[in-house]
Amino acid sequence: MQSDIPAPERRERGIYTSEIRLELLKAVLEKEKLFRFQAPGFSMYPFIRNNDIITLAPLTDRSPGAGDVVAFLHPEIGKLVVHRIIGCSDNAFLIKGDNTRGADGLVPRENIYGTVIRVERAGRNAVAGIGYGRGAIALLSRYGLLQGFIWMMRLPRWTRGPATR
Repeated sequence: MQSDIPAPERRERGIYTSEIRLELLKAVLEKEKLFRFQAPGFSMYPFIRNNDIITLAPLTDRSPGAGDVVAFLHPEIGKLVVHRIIGCSDNAFLIKGDNTRGADGLVPRENIYGTVIRVERAGRNAVAGIGYGRGAIALLSRYGLLQGFIWMMRLPRWTRGPATR
C-alpha cells in the first residue's frame, strides 16, 4: 500500500513507512523492550486482523518454534512481515501467513526479530492463534488445511448436521 503523502509529511503526521518501522522495531527490541504497533493487512486473518495492535517481545535466549507468530525481514521483498512459523530446521524457519496460499520461504534466524505475545482488537485482548492452539494452527497451515477448517467452524450449527446439535 503506497501513500500519496510525501515521506517528511508522513513522519510529521506519525505515519511510518515499513523501513522506518523496521529500524524502530530493531532498536527497541535490541534493548530487550516490548514493541507495539498497528498491524496492516490481512495475511494473518482471522487471528490477526487489519489494524489490530500487536505486541512483540525480543528473542532473548529462547529460539522460536513451530506455531510462534514472529516479526521478520522477508527474504524476497526485504520488508518487515509478521507471519507464523510452520516448520523449523537447524538455522532457518519455514514461515507462512495464516491467510496466504504459499509459504514465505526459509528465513534465517538472524532475520527474525521478535515474537508476537499479545494481540489487541477494539481495546481487548484477542488471544486466539497465539496461545495453546498455535501448534495445531501451524500444522493445519503447513498442509493447506487452515482456511477450510476456519470456514467449517463458521458455518451455522444447523448446516453441520445432526451430530453437532
